[in-house]
Amino acid sequence: MGRTHNNYGYIHRVKHNNRKRRVYCASLDGYIGSMEKSVEKAQALLGQRIRSLRIEKKWTLEALGEIAATNHKHIGEIERGLQNPSFAVLVKVAEALGVDLPELLRFEQEGLSRKQLERDIADIVKSISDESLKQIQFVLRVLYPVR
Repeated sequence: MGRTHNNYGYIHRVKHNNRKRRVYCASLDGYIGSMEKSVEKAQALLGQRIRSLRIEKKWTLEALGEIAATNHKHIGEIERGLQNPSFAVLVKVAEALGVDLPELLRFEQEGLSRKQLERDIADIVKSISDESLKQIQFVLRVLYPVR
């Protein structure tokens, strides 16, 4: 009889642990799914960043590919967020574009619309001192003179 009781206890523990395992796997799948979406978003933003730096220089994909010693089709796929570039390719592209690697990876503003940028700037302006605001105005007038 003791053996039957032990078997019941064993079966109960297995069922209980499997239930926990299923819940854990479901939440892990959700976590991994959100991580994958985050990585995809970062890939797309990196591609937009590379494209905007390339266009700023008025370069074609072929020109960037030649200077970076990387296939221009691969760079095009990176720009479209379809390829995840290796570290070596990122270094080559950054050097070709004349930016440091951290600057290449500074793509948090690539996905922002003009309205979002204006709101962010307005929030910053509201939070700074009058003296800092005067300094910013001076710098902006030097950089962007009103005609």
